[in-house]
Amino acid sequence: MSKVLGKKFSLLTLLILFSLFINGCASFTLSAKDFDKLYNLQQSSAIYDKNGRFLTQISGSERRTYVKIDELPPYVPQAFVAIEDARFYQHFGIDIVGILRAFVVNILKQDLAQGASTITQQLVRNVYLTQEKTFARKIKEALLAIQLERVYTKKEILEMYLNVIYFGNGNYGIEEAAQNYFGKPASKLTLGEAAMLAGIPRRPNYYAPTINYDAAVSRKNLVLDKMVEQGYITQEEAEKAKREEIKINPKAQNQGNQYAAVIDKILQESEEDFGLSREQLNTGGYKIYTTIDREIQRYAEKVFANAQNFPPNTDEILVQGAAAGVDPETGGIVFLIGGRNYGRFGGFNRSFMMYRQPGSAFKPIVDYAPAFEKGYLPSDFIVDEPVVFGDYKPKNFDGAYHGRVTLRKALVESLNVPAVKLLNEIGVDTGYEYAQRFGFELTAKDKNLSLALGGLERGASPLQMAAAYAVFANGGIYRTPHIITKIIDKDGNEIPRKNALEEKRVISEETAYLITDVLVDTVKKGTARRANFGGVLAAKTGTTEVPFKTPGQKGTKDAWIVGYTPDISVAVWMGYDKTDRFHYLRGVTGGSYPAVILRKIVSYFVQLHGEKPFTIPGNLVRVSIDEKTGLIAGPLTPSGQVVDEVFPKGKEPKSISPETPPNPATQNSNLTAVYVEGKGVVLSWQPKPGYTYQIYRINEDSSTFMVGESSTGSFADTQVTPGSHYQYYLLPIQKRKDGGMKMELPTSPVAIDIPVSITSEVY
Repeated sequence: MSKVLGKKFSLLTLLILFSLFINGCASFTLSAKDFDKLYNLQQSSAIYDKNGRFLTQISGSERRTYVKIDELPPYVPQAFVAIEDARFYQHFGIDIVGILRAFVVNILKQDLAQGASTITQQLVRNVYLTQEKTFARKIKEALLAIQLERVYTKKEILEMYLNVIYFGNGNYGIEEAAQNYFGKPASKLTLGEAAMLAGIPRRPNYYAPTINYDAAVSRKNLVLDKMVEQGYITQEEAEKAKREEIKINPKAQNQGNQYAAVIDKILQESEEDFGLSREQLNTGGYKIYTTIDREIQRYAEKVFANAQNFPPNTDEILVQGAAAGVDPETGGIVFLIGGRNYGRFGGFNRSFMMYRQPGSAFKPIVDYAPAFEKGYLPSDFIVDEPVVFGDYKPKNFDGAYHGRVTLRKALVESLNVPAVKLLNEIGVDTGYEYAQRFGFELTAKDKNLSLALGGLERGASPLQMAAAYAVFANGGIYRTPHIITKIIDKDGNEIPRKNALEEKRVISEETAYLITDVLVDTVKKGTARRANFGGVLAAKTGTTEVPFKTPGQKGTKDAWIVGYTPDISVAVWMGYDKTDRFHYLRGVTGGSYPAVILRKIVSYFVQLHGEKPFTIPGNLVRVSIDEKTGLIAGPLTPSGQVVDEVFPKGKEPKSISPETPPNPATQNSNLTAVYVEGKGVVLSWQPKPGYTYQIYRINEDSSTFMVGESSTGSFADTQVTPGSHYQYYLLPIQKRKDGGMKMELPTSPVAIDIPVSITSEVY
């Protein structure tokens, strides 16, 4: 044995001897009161909001129904023994062989990653101890397990284990798990169902079939293989059970607790950061103080409970949604929405468990913030044009190209091509690094240009998005999103937080403000207009398309919006849990229903807590410029071209924009424009042979951009906003015999008003 191993072994021996000396016989003795804990699991822990007001409680009595082991088919307990403790019937509470194996691994790795817990030890840990990985806890666990085996039979221990262990989705004990997942009592479980349940306790929030069905099936098959190895079933029985189609109870959904999504996060954080298990919170009588704003949480739940805030369903499957709110200054979670009809904790909490591609909502994080850090400015120009990067050919959402535009306009109108070109200029590695700084977990597969448009391998959760945008609201500083401020045990002692909350500067204060200033414009006149409540708000939308062709309107897989004020950052997601040809969002973008939800929540927050403006850093200056030239706006600059732009002092333009020439002469045409429900504005004209026509739209603010091309004499502009006034004109282009093109005078514009057709909104 090496000197290192020898020292490690000696240290462990001393720890054991010291523990035995201190605890003496008491270490091996549990009182009658202690044994009662195995059957009396009805205590609860109280949860308080940010102001110390009672919110709700966590109680084990909510979802635990005791079942006798004699009522279960033999293969049910056998499945758990096979996967969790193969030598259960041979050991005396601890598995010496397993301990030696784990000890060697832990010494080699110099940590406590490898465990060797028996079923008896797991029972002891869940009822009497914490989940922390320390030698002291493991020693105590082993001693108590030995004592437990002296008092109870193997059958009794296994029965108590099956009734205590956690199965995810809020289910404690095998009876509740069977009822919730399969809609039947545990006594009626099939072999395949029993194997699936046996696979859950190792990682309940991963192997629960309502959270990760494929992983649950894979784990089930492993359990069956272990049962064959240990002689509980034959290979033929295992193969039959593997082929068995496990049907999940359609009513296995959350119900019954107003703060279910909040409880989920508390349970996760208490275990990871405080070493307290779910079972301990169920039974320990703790006081848990949180960052939750009770009024905002309740209001957000009401908004998500209102069906008018969501597109209609195509069948009984709901269009889902989730949201998260974060305090930019502290990182404290203000509210969480785990989904629609989410009233029972322990399920699939979409606010922080779900990861979906964020689409264009990722642009400020991975494209524009890094570019501004490198010296780019919102007033800089970039060409929006067809481009190809190897096999990657990005396109704008509307299919049109807009020529020379500013970075501000490109982000406000969410143009895809400029975003990809910008990431290509600053380097994919740069964008990748900044995304990680903002708190996102990326993979090597994310290192490509699709990162510019939020094409993430793993995706992002609403909580991650809210925390990332909080960086812009907080002057460039990232703070770990968290929900617990402190936990007090029943004796009045504060439980220490094991993992310190992170605080780091991600971007400069100047870059944070530049992004904010552009995203304020996105709310005023860009893709996030429907989020505008008349107050201070910066926001960005994101929309991802389905990977298949859809009839009529574009099909959307994920619709996002993330918005913030100086006091709150909110992310809203909408979509289906499982997208297919029958279940996808029709005509929905991040700027439609999600924007309305964001507006309602943020406006209510401002109503309760007041409003304050974004503060411009002292070394930035605001200048009115000509958007077309980038120079200081002159007296003859059309009002539609005048924009307020922000520059670092000393880098603002010095020259005045030259006089704008009068509008060019136009030619008459037979161009007509009509609005058709479901198609948008349909344009018609009599085309000339050999001509292609570029179609331009003039918006209410006098901004003009090309919406498409056609040589057929007709075109439909589908990207129109209800209640808007537009003008359209054509630019005829003649194809010459030498391959060149000749542009003729534009046609006279035609005007059209888009009718208002917005679903009534109920708060």
